[in-house]
Amino acid sequence: MNQEGSNQAHLEEVLDQEFHVLEDPSQIAVLRSQVRQAMIGIICKSGPISVPEIAEHLRKPDKSLYHHMRVLLKSNLVYEYDEQSDGRYTTKRYAARYNKFVFPREPEDDKTLNLILEIVGAGFRSSVRALRNEIKEGTVTREGPQRNLASGCFHGWVTPEELARVNDALNAIISTISVDAEPSPGATHVTYNFAFHRTPGMLEEGCPSEEPIGSNPEAQDQPKDADLNQGSS
Repeated sequence: MNQEGSNQAHLEEVLDQEFHVLEDPSQIAVLRSQVRQAMIGIICKSGPISVPEIAEHLRKPDKSLYHHMRVLLKSNLVYEYDEQSDGRYTTKRYAARYNKFVFPREPEDDKTLNLILEIVGAGFRSSVRALRNEIKEGTVTREGPQRNLASGCFHGWVTPEELARVNDALNAIISTISVDAEPSPGATHVTYNFAFHRTPGMLEEGCPSEEPIGSNPEAQDQPKDADLNQGSS
């Protein structure tokens, strides 16, 4: 089998995969860059794809992406799929080694855990900058079904059945927000960063932690749970 046929066979195998767990800390470290995260997302969804095509999707100069592509190639997260020529220029196309990347649910060491948290934190910091800029520019829709900017922090008790519904809603959002090389007419590119976790100090059984809030003088003036459910749009 020639190289092109081998790459095609590998691509078909990749598309059949559900996800790949990133166990190698060096590969996880590569994704600390928001640009490389965006690039690998596009390659996974739309590869084989060239750097100029990725640049067009990201609305960035293609020259600014070649360094990031070399890093992705070195990490073995992507590979050179083929070359296409129009008679004057030859363009390389790239494909992902895996269809979808996920982080390990139980990192083996603190180094890996810290890398993952750094990537998550970078995503939140990027969203904070975007929120600030969007609000200042005043060019966003903040109400109605076409709202494209929202933020908030919510706390509350959920039953196992309600928790299942929350996860169904999260899965629906994640599956709806997809990356395509060619967006549909009228499409808006959005970013959805979230942290969903158990509230520290609260037990799963639906009871407060053993140390009541009233035992801490500094916490007595804290608002009730209902007052903490503050969101902004």
